[in-house]
Parts: sequence; C-alpha cells; structure tokens
Amino acid sequence: MVRWFSGCAARRWPTVAAPIIVLLLAGCVSPAIDHEGYLGKVHQSATKMEGIIGVAQLTGQLDLQNKLLDSFSDTLITDAEQDAQSVVTSLGSVQPPDEPSTALRDNANSVLQDASDQISDLRIAQRRGDVHGMKQALHQLDTTLSEVQKLQDAQ
Repeated sequence: MVRWFSGCAARRWPTVAAPIIVLLLAGCVSPAIDHEGYLGKVHQSATKMEGIIGVAQLTGQLDLQNKLLDSFSDTLITDAEQDAQSVVTSLGSVQPPDEPSTALRDNANSVLQDASDQISDLRIAQRRGDVHGMKQALHQLDTTLSEVQKLQDAQ
C-alpha cells in the first residue's frame, strides 16, 4: 500500500497547495471606508495585476521561442487569465466611498479589464498557434502594464 504523504509526494504537496492558498486569499477584499482605504485597494489590485501580466508575458515570450510545451503554456496563460478576472471582480466589488474614489474606480476598472482582455487574447492566439496574434497581445500588454503601474501611484 502506498502512503500518500511519504517520499516524493510529501515534498510536492506544498508546491501544489501554496498557489491554491494564495488564490483563495487574493479573493478576499475588505470594504474601503475612506479615500485612503480605496487607494490601498487599487494599489493592491494593480500590484497583483502587474505580477499576473508578467507571468502571461514571460509565458507568451517563451512559447514564441518554442521553449515551453504548448500544454504548459496553455495552462499558465489560462491561470493568468483567471487570476486577472479575479482581480477585476474583486476591485469591482468594493464600493467607492466618495466621488474622487469613484473616478479612480472607473479608471482602474478600465485599465484592469483591458489587461484581463489582453491576457484572454493571448490565450486564444496561443491555442490557435497564431504567432501574429500572440505578438500583438504581448505588445498590448506592454502598453497596459505601464498603465497598471501608474495605478500603483494613484492619488
């Protein structure tokens, strides 16, 4: 009889469990009481999205260079797409406490949604083997990444 948490399996379970725990915690969003609190939510969302974009970009670049298996690229880009959608949904669920926060929300939602859509475009192009489409999505993500980084410094 094989013991599930012995040997190799015991060393692998933290590798599998850690990303799942991070994703579960990433979905937790507390309310914003004032503008400063809302700025913190936007900063947190932009920081998460910056990392997600980085994963998608690196995966796309390595895929274009034939340095990853297609199935592995697909998994990484699909996971990035789902994570990006989660960030958009999480920030969208926070009610802005005042008018300046509402304006910031509109801008942040637009930028974060663009990033999510572009990662979706990258996934679609990768699955189709569309090199031009992948390059176009990666170029768009470069532009959007700078907008996401600006959100981190929003006032």
